[in-house]
Amino acid sequence: MTIKTVSNEIHHIDIPTTATVDDLKARIQSINSVETDRQRLIYRGHVLQNGTPLLDYHIENGHTVHLVIRPLNFQPPPPDI
Repeated sequence: MTIKTVSNEIHHIDIPTTATVDDLKARIQSINSVETDRQRLIYRGHVLQNGTPLLDYHIENGHTVHLVIRPLNFQPPPPDI
């Protein structure tokens, strides 16, 4: 698959479809040193959820996943109660 950043950097990653989103984030971290908790992956307009197998998103060879890197001081909003 292809990983494309906001700054138009392109990385090609070979990873099995049985791998999880967490596995993909770890592979991306090994390539560009961005911590996994700062990565937001988007595929076909959907944010990929940690723990979910890539197979569930029907990502195929040659498809592009977009990587958005959160700022260092990013604080996620509190969960709705």
